[in-house]
Amino acid sequence: MDSLNILTILNIKFNRVNIFEKSINLDFFTNDKVVNKEGTNNIVESINSNNIISIVGLNAVGKTTLLKIVQFILEIVINNKSLNEMKNLLFFSMEKFNYEVTFYQNNKFHKISSYVERDLDNKSQLRIKFSNEYLKSVPKSRIKSKINLKNFISEELNDNNSDLTRKNLDNQLKQILKEDDSIITMITKENGVLVRDMIDDVNLNFLKVKNSVPSEVLNLFDENIDYLKHENDDIDSNVVLKFKNSNGYYSTGNQLVWGELISSGTIKGNSLADMSLEVLKYGGYLLVDEIENHLNKQLVKVFMDLFKDKTINKNGATIIFTTHYPELIDFMNRSDNIYILRRNEEKRATIELLSELVERDDLKKSDVLLSNYIKGTAPSYENIKRFKDYIKFEVSNAR
Repeated sequence: MDSLNILTILNIKFNRVNIFEKSINLDFFTNDKVVNKEGTNNIVESINSNNIISIVGLNAVGKTTLLKIVQFILEIVINNKSLNEMKNLLFFSMEKFNYEVTFYQNNKFHKISSYVERDLDNKSQLRIKFSNEYLKSVPKSRIKSKINLKNFISEELNDNNSDLTRKNLDNQLKQILKEDDSIITMITKENGVLVRDMIDDVNLNFLKVKNSVPSEVLNLFDENIDYLKHENDDIDSNVVLKFKNSNGYYSTGNQLVWGELISSGTIKGNSLADMSLEVLKYGGYLLVDEIENHLNKQLVKVFMDLFKDKTINKNGATIIFTTHYPELIDFMNRSDNIYILRRNEEKRATIELLSELVERDDLKKSDVLLSNYIKGTAPSYENIKRFKDYIKFEVSNAR
């Protein structure tokens, strides 16, 4: 696939989510100068996209919600899914919302601005639909710098400056286009880019085996396993596990059993390897919630390095992950791809790039967050003390 023409997301905006202080504004392109090209993908001239994007913060600051919003938009823009195909209660709980996506494809920069509202269908079932959309495209010759790109992103689309407006479509097109299908399908249909996610896997870490797990994957996580494969070519057949130096084997179709036989890290690692390989082969986006769950820190680094390595990542694939552990961002050689989530005094989440919060590059990234150098990135001393005092009191008064 030609990486110059592959669909590449450059910016996502999302409005009206109560837990966030402001509208969500996520840049997928590099805001800072690119000296070391590792982990970046050149689009045109000085415009590059990041191949790794991390979302870092304490518990309950909105990391998973943010990742689900990104997933929602990517599914619409890239996979052309309908609004109501994705049954996330977040989007059905809002009376209305709007989002904007700026992306590059086929030698053009595109921007879609979509307005969504809640409604009831003829069976009085809750649904969401598009109230209006604007689409604008410009040739790559019009955008040669990051300043040009930022101006394009910030431009508010309307009837006068858009190439296509949903409300102004001719009647024939309106009849074909469903109320919950975006007009973006007219230019992104069959784009070949993949969207894969491991968001629900945080709580549902089940073993998934397509045919057989390559030994190179298995041995990275567990050197004691000889093989792990289906009994036959039928994907619904039992999965068979054999350990090295053992004459016996295990065979079952019950997913719940595998957590007792092999480690949760091996189960997650297999899924992560499988999805990483897919997006690296064809280009696309892999979204992983709490990437550190079940995995050693160095194993997480192995996956991050896959997306950094230009000899492997030839199609501009991007991994977007959330984490509680700031140590992971020490493996990242940039700061304009690290989003820090914090709660403000009104308990609403703020989203800021690390590069905008810390100008000094001599500080270790994890130290900056763990030391609470940026307020709100580590548990407060007062909360820790109150918790310890509570435990001490309860222990002291136990019978």
